[in-house]
Amino acid sequence: MTPSLRRWWASEHRARFLDALLAICVGVASILSAGRVADTGGTTLATGAVALLIVQSAALTVRRRWPMAVYSVVGLITVAYAWLGYPESVGGLGVLIAIYTVAAYLPLQEAVVAAAIYVVGMLLSLIGFSRDSGIALDVLFADVLVNTLALILAWTVGVTIRTRRAYVAALEARAELLEREREDNARLAVALERGRIAREMHDVVAHNVSVVVVQAAAAERLVETDPERARQAMRDVATTGRQALTEMRRLLGVLRDSAGSDDLGPQPGVAELRALADTVEDAGMQVELSVQGEERPLPASAALSVYRIVQEALTNSLRHAGPARARVILRYLPDALEVRVTDNGSGGEQQPAEHAGHGLIGMRERVALFGGELEAGPRPEGGFAVVARIPTTGSG
Repeated sequence: MTPSLRRWWASEHRARFLDALLAICVGVASILSAGRVADTGGTTLATGAVALLIVQSAALTVRRRWPMAVYSVVGLITVAYAWLGYPESVGGLGVLIAIYTVAAYLPLQEAVVAAAIYVVGMLLSLIGFSRDSGIALDVLFADVLVNTLALILAWTVGVTIRTRRAYVAALEARAELLEREREDNARLAVALERGRIAREMHDVVAHNVSVVVVQAAAAERLVETDPERARQAMRDVATTGRQALTEMRRLLGVLRDSAGSDDLGPQPGVAELRALADTVEDAGMQVELSVQGEERPLPASAALSVYRIVQEALTNSLRHAGPARARVILRYLPDALEVRVTDNGSGGEQQPAEHAGHGLIGMRERVALFGGELEAGPRPEGGFAVVARIPTTGSG
C-alpha cells in the first residue's frame, strides 16, 4: 500500500467508501431476493418495490453521520414495503444495520428507544407480510423470535463497540493528560531548580562582592597611613574572591551534566557560620554569634537555608548599617530553629526598600520551603532585624 493510499485509508473517506459499498450490497441482495420470491409466485417485481428497496439501502451511506435519521427512514420504508404487499426480501438486514449504528454511535438512552421502536416496527412488518398470506401462528411466532434475537445481537454489538470506543478515548485522554502533567512537572522542576540556583548565586555574589568592596575601600584609605593593614585588606580581598569563585563554580556545576560533580565541595551549613562571621569581621563589622538551647543536627537543606539567611542579613548590614555591630542568635526551640540577625547601625531607615529586592524575596522563599515565618524591618531602638523561624519537626 502506497503512502498516499495509506493516508486515504486512515481518513474518514474510508468509512464513507465502506458505507457506500455496504449500501450497494444490501440493495442488490434485497432486490434479488424480492425478485426471486416474485418469480416463485409467478409475478414480476413491481417498480415501486424496487424504488423502496433502493432508497432503503441508499440511506445506509450516511448512517454514521445521521444514525437516528437513517434508522427512521429505513424502518418506515420496511413497514411501508410490507403493508404495500410487496414480496419478502432481505431488506430487513438494513434495519439491523441501522439499529446497530444507533447503538454504536448514540447515547445509551437513545439506543434503548430505538430498540423499542424496532420491536413495534417488526411486529407491524410481520403483520403486513402475513395479513393476506394466512401464515400459521407458530410460524409467525418463530419469525418474531428470530427477529428479536437479531435485534438483541445487533443492539448488543453496537453498544459494546460504543463502550469500547469510549473506553479507548478515555485512555487516550488520560494518556494525553498524564503527558501534559509530566511536561508541566518537568517545567516546574526546571523552574524550581533555576530559582534555587538564582537564590544561591544572589547570596554568594551579594555577600562576597559586598565584602570585597568594603575591604577594597578600606585598603584605599589605609594604603598611605598604614600600608601593612592595607596589604592585609587586599589579601582578604583575594581570599574572599577565591571563595566566591569556588562557590560559583560549584553552583554552575549543577547546571551541567556533571560527571565531575564528586569534586564539588559540601554545601555550607550551621557549622560554617563562625567562618562567615569572621569574614564579615575582617570586612570591618563586629559580629557576635551565640547559640541558645540544645543544638541538634538539621537536614542539609534546612542548614543551608539558615546559612544563606544569616549570610544575606549580614551582607545587608555590612552594606547599609554603616559603622555598627551585628548579633546573630540561633535559638533551638522544641519544634523549630529561630534565627535572629540584628544590627545597631544607622541604615535601618533605608533598608526596607533594599530588602524588598531579591535578598528579602530569597530569604522568604527559603523559609517558605519549610513552612516557616520571616520578619524583617527596622528596630524601634535603631538598626535592623531579621527573624526567621524554621520548623524542624517533620522536615527532611
